[in-house]
Amino acid sequence: MEEIRRSSLLNSPEISSSSFIITPDSSPSSLSITPVLEVLSSMPRSDLVLLSARVPHLPSLPVSPYPARPDDPLHIHVVSPEPSSTEYVPWLGEWRSWQPGQVLGYRDFAGREAQPGTYDALSHMLFKPIPTQGSSGGPIIGENGSVIGIVSGSRMDNSVEGIRGWGTPSEAIYEVYRTQIYC
Repeated sequence: MEEIRRSSLLNSPEISSSSFIITPDSSPSSLSITPVLEVLSSMPRSDLVLLSARVPHLPSLPVSPYPARPDDPLHIHVVSPEPSSTEYVPWLGEWRSWQPGQVLGYRDFAGREAQPGTYDALSHMLFKPIPTQGSSGGPIIGENGSVIGIVSGSRMDNSVEGIRGWGTPSEAIYEVYRTQIYC
């Protein structure tokens, strides 16, 4: 979002909004830019925003209403400037791939360990592998093919556990929609 305002793609008289949704057009090397009409809801602490735009049909993924358990398998969508294996495919000048990993656990907003199936607030999901730069906002897919979270980045809680992936659990997606209904 920070870099898009410098793009030559935005020098169009039809574009009146300062926020955009960028989707692939008919081919992976061309883009469609759609202005955002309004912000319907946001949850800054969870790094989520719900936007309204007139976008032609986009394929969607199912979102799991249940948190994944620690040690559950997952896949994250990663970006790389150079392909490190044949699993990467080109898209808009970068290489993308789905990398397998697992859920490591959860934290609440205070950074304390939280457990699914309890009254703990599951504010942040910890996972591996470590996401690459440019992967934030991408889906975290569970073993049944549904979205179990959204990649935020990486963080190190302590030197023993090292750097881990950091994301927003899927239940926050439902919360951002619920917040929109009552705004």
